[in-house]
Amino acid sequence: LALQPDGKILIGGNFARVGETYQNSIARLETNGAVDPTFNSALDAYAWFYTLTPQADGKVLVATDSGLDRLMPDGRRDTNFQRFSAFQWITNAGGMTSANNSIRSIAELGDGKILLGGEIQAIEGLALGAGLIRLNPDGTWDQSFHGFTNWGVSTLLVQPDGQIVIGRNGRLARLNVDGTMDDTFASPTIEGDVMALARQPDGKILMGGYYQRAA
Repeated sequence: LALQPDGKILIGGNFARVGETYQNSIARLETNGAVDPTFNSALDAYAWFYTLTPQADGKVLVATDSGLDRLMPDGRRDTNFQRFSAFQWITNAGGMTSANNSIRSIAELGDGKILLGGEIQAIEGLALGAGLIRLNPDGTWDQSFHGFTNWGVSTLLVQPDGQIVIGRNGRLARLNVDGTMDDTFASPTIEGDVMALARQPDGKILMGGYYQRAA
């Protein structure tokens, strides 16, 4: 679920219909919960949905098992956005092979750049194996961002100062604006999966997921 600036509600999941309206994996509701008929999803039928993020200009970033798309305010694909494909061809010692990218979390930064968290196996023909990458506003890869390659990312949170809190199986960490590790953050050990993060007004961080203990 995501709330747009105008109060309308975006819903994403694995569905083909909302009420009597056929929609593929994403739909928009009016403020009273009725389906917004002006929004028609351009996603592939039966796409396996992961996450969505509305942008300040009314466009919507959507991650599915096909990759990352940007939709216009009416649901059409944004043809000016370089689509991030879930299936990349990479060169290795054995020739060309397919790599599967899984995007689990998206965040738009103040300058319009986009953070993607997940299991990024390849991008632009290069084997990457990163948990976090940054895209330029048009969807091209921002290689100036350090990235985090030791483990995948299930969820991410951008703080007001630009630092990035990331979580996944067994760990919570904070990165600096350029993607390098913030060694001043306690990084608690977690027995399980961190699936959601939120920041309180006092700056404390809430985390939720499937875990028995955090220490």
